Amino acid sequence: MSAHHDVVRREFARQADGFGHRGSFFAAASTADWIDDGARLAADEIVLDAGGGAGDLSRALAGRARQFVVACNGVDSCLLLQRSPDVPKPASLGKYFMDHSIIQLGIYDTGIDAKPGYGDSAQTGMLVPFFEQVAPELPVSMLAEIQSGSLSEVGGALMRDIMLRDVLEQAVAAGDAVPLRRRVREIWRSTLDLWFLVEPQPDPSHTLSIDRIEASGQAIPKVAIEYPAYFADCVERLTGFVQRHAPRARVKHLGSIPTAFHWLGTTRMSTSPADGCVDSALRYHDLENLYVLSTSVFPSASSANPTLTLAALALRLGDHLAPAVPARH
Repeated sequence: MSAHHDVVRREFARQADGFGHRGSFFAAASTADWIDDGARLAADEIVLDAGGGAGDLSRALAGRARQFVVACNGVDSCLLLQRSPDVPKPASLGKYFMDHSIIQLGIYDTGIDAKPGYGDSAQTGMLVPFFEQVAPELPVSMLAEIQSGSLSEVGGALMRDIMLRDVLEQAVAAGDAVPLRRRVREIWRSTLDLWFLVEPQPDPSHTLSIDRIEASGQAIPKVAIEYPAYFADCVERLTGFVQRHAPRARVKHLGSIPTAFHWLGTTRMSTSPADGCVDSALRYHDLENLYVLSTSVFPSASSANPTLTLAALALRLGDHLAPAVPARH
């Protein structure tokens, strides 16, 4: 076994202490080595399957574990359940796929020192603008990140080139009253690149399914999702809001991005199998010993990144699994 696998295995073993040594954690890349190593499970052990959709661990250790937790990402968790023949398929499995679409605004010549190149707000915490709702008649939230790093990227980077072109055009349009170099520097220093994440709404027509299975065993997804119907309205209202509060600045909608890679919703939480895939304890409906720990269990989403909510669900599930009650089937 490689030194890398040893390090990963020791870290997972450390995390398993939270289960009173009854939890075994495996990464897909190390599964084959660990099975070859003669992995053995005690009768009351729990397996967290991080197999990334390949399912090798589940097949190899089926019958030797009491409880299973599917803990892939927001796409692969759903794909793994879809391709598992013995797992019931609720009507909502693969439906209600959600992601955060992004509105990108360039705000030029704000008159403040925007510290371009200092670092994005996600890393620095400098400022995270938040709208609880866009308008009374448009009750969706938006969360912004300041992409200060855009203006310090090397030539050829898409957003850097787009925004630098706008800065140069604005500086040239100012005429000869101020030296061009000085004017470029002033506008550049006070320019902001803002990304606004727009809250999605659960829609059963937004789906996730298996497109094909690679030779490696990895399932390749097929996604059907569209921008929210209210997206254009969000762009218009947001641009107007920023312009009103920064009257001397030039506000420009630079573009839209359909995904923030925040995959949500396809194994959604519900009180009934008619409406979702897992219950409030993340246990899969109709199976006593299968749990899903993934952003795919979110029945809805705000505009915020899902990581902290997922971490809270992981801690909560750990507390729930600690008693390790016997499975009935």
